[in-house]
Amino acid sequence: MTPLQKHINKLNRKIKTNKNKIKENKDKITQRKNKYPPSKGRIPHSDTKRIKNKNKIDELEQKNKDLRKENKKIKKELKTIDKDKKRIQKIFKSQKQKQAYRRFHTIYNQRNQLEPIIKKFLEKMNKNIDILLNHIQNKRIYRTLKGLQKRIKQEQLQWTHRIVLKQNTNINKNTQY
Repeated sequence: MTPLQKHINKLNRKIKTNKNKIKENKDKITQRKNKYPPSKGRIPHSDTKRIKNKNKIDELEQKNKDLRKENKKIKKELKTIDKDKKRIQKIFKSQKQKQAYRRFHTIYNQRNQLEPIIKKFLEKMNKNIDILLNHIQNKRIYRTLKGLQKRIKQEQLQWTHRIVLKQNTNINKNTQY
């Protein structure tokens, strides 16, 4: 999920820079307002300095408005990416492989409605989904010493049954050799 995390970090940095720009613009606005204290009524046409100052203040306020709008859009995108990321993580947290396949195929079939970065990730994941899910299941089995010992015992029984006894029948796991 590295490309996805890089994209998320990029969006978070964009939000942070926009907030800094908004703060800078607010400081500039207060400086300009203090430079020419407000007067009652409309600014006369002959006072070009005040008109330019007011236009610059309006321009900075419009930039702030656009930056806030952009931040809101980015936050919405981050929220949808986070929701989809959690759905993908559920695939790997599944207890059974069948459940993991079902969850993956559900998300994969809806990929056209997801964000482009998630769609690309799912298509890449689809190529080796069997290997990925087998790896995750095996990783979960070997995580504990008990799971590892159980797996080794099963493999020894299977080997003994297949090679030493030369039988191709089902193994009774309670049998001791």
